[in-house]
Amino acid sequence: MKSDVLIARMVRAVNIAARPFTRELEKKHDISLNAWRCLRCLVTDGDVNSAGVLSDRTGLDKMSTSRALKELEGKKLVSRVRSSEDRRRYCIDVSRKGHELVDILMPDALARADLMLKPLTQAQRKALAQALDCIIEHARSEE
Repeated sequence: MKSDVLIARMVRAVNIAARPFTRELEKKHDISLNAWRCLRCLVTDGDVNSAGVLSDRTGLDKMSTSRALKELEGKKLVSRVRSSEDRRRYCIDVSRKGHELVDILMPDALARADLMLKPLTQAQRKALAQALDCIIEHARSEE
């Protein structure tokens, strides 16, 4: 199998799995999928405090990350404060409202992930996680 076809299938699987969750995000909470990905990462990863780190952790390009942060700021879910150490950088703080939204949405996000992985055995899940880690590490080294 050609590797570009495999990558396209991986992207397709993620997009299909995300559709119902994305519709709920947009309808009920008026937030885009990229904004959710950024907010979730900011809350759950703990040590993400800049747009560059956020871009790296989510895998989004810098422009998409910037747009997502502007969306989150506009909804008062995060704020950006200029770094006192480096005036060119901004630190990102999640508001109480942002934390509350993650608390509301996280159970659905986890349930959706479990549903997508349901047909896989534990061994297959472990192998998939290892393969994805390997792909991500290699992709980062090629940047």
